[in-house]
Amino acid sequence: MPVALGAPTHRDEAAEVYEEVVKRVPDLVNATWRRLQTKTAKWHGSHEEMFAFARAGVQGLPDGHPLLALVPIAHLEMHLDKMAKSGKWARKWEIATLSYWKKQRAEVDAVSDRLLAGAADQPYSLWAHQIFAMFYFQAEAKDRLALHLAQSGQRAARWPWAYLGDPNKRFAAAQQMARS
Repeated sequence: MPVALGAPTHRDEAAEVYEEVVKRVPDLVNATWRRLQTKTAKWHGSHEEMFAFARAGVQGLPDGHPLLALVPIAHLEMHLDKMAKSGKWARKWEIATLSYWKKQRAEVDAVSDRLLAGAADQPYSLWAHQIFAMFYFQAEAKDRLALHLAQSGQRAARWPWAYLGDPNKRFAAAQQMARS
């Protein structure tokens, strides 16, 4: 999937690779997260494709499944795309008002409830909770942030925290926000 993401030999290569993965292991977390990335606008997809994949991907998953993090990942990707394409003042306004994050809370909260309702015993559970924590850190939603940080381990996962700078500093700032 990483090669199909960064250096595809043809437009459908990522889809073909992912189909082969799904035949072998239908809910392989890392491959599915990579497939979501191939759907982003920055990697030859579109916002519509990305959100359709994320929303369809969480349908029917059991509570607690780490792939529930597809939805906040899509919103993180969308936010980053908006920030990259915005002018300086538009970025400052977006950051100051948290407008994108506030608009997405209902959808992400619903999926967050499903992740929190299940057992956090899968290999990617810590990572999924860190992805939700990153979303809630950006949204300054301390209550939800604290819930996910409590289940995300004590160390920052390089991804997603590195999206916004030094992962250890961002993770420490999120922990501080959750305690305040």
